[in-house]
Amino acid sequence: MVRSSRDLSYLAIAVNKVLAELEDAAVRLAVVDVPSPALKILDFESVYTFTQSLRMKLRKEGVTALFLLDKEMHDDRSLSSMQEIFDGLIEIERQRVGDRIERKIGVIYMDRTYFESGYKTLEISREGIRVVSEGAS
Repeated sequence: MVRSSRDLSYLAIAVNKVLAELEDAAVRLAVVDVPSPALKILDFESVYTFTQSLRMKLRKEGVTALFLLDKEMHDDRSLSSMQEIFDGLIEIERQRVGDRIERKIGVIYMDRTYFESGYKTLEISREGIRVVSEGAS
């Protein structure tokens, strides 16, 4: 986990340090929870440019990245523009059903690969997260 000040240039420096330390790592995966919080405090153009640059840097270094966007925090135009940066879009829906929260996951689009359309249920437990087919018990 990398934490940085609100300045995107400091975050870029922190990411560069992490990438330098990953040189021998077998698994190269990043979860980036920057765009939504950054869009609350910074202008759209700065966040868009930073996110696009970070995505390209991670790709160049062979890191698979999952960028998180909270669609309820942004207008449709901003969401659409941000989504153009990425190779795919996976949506997780949350819905209250009685006294439980149900989560469903669906692949909206994914470049250069086949994917199954439709939403699947997510089960979250102490053992982890599991995708459940609709016919499974």
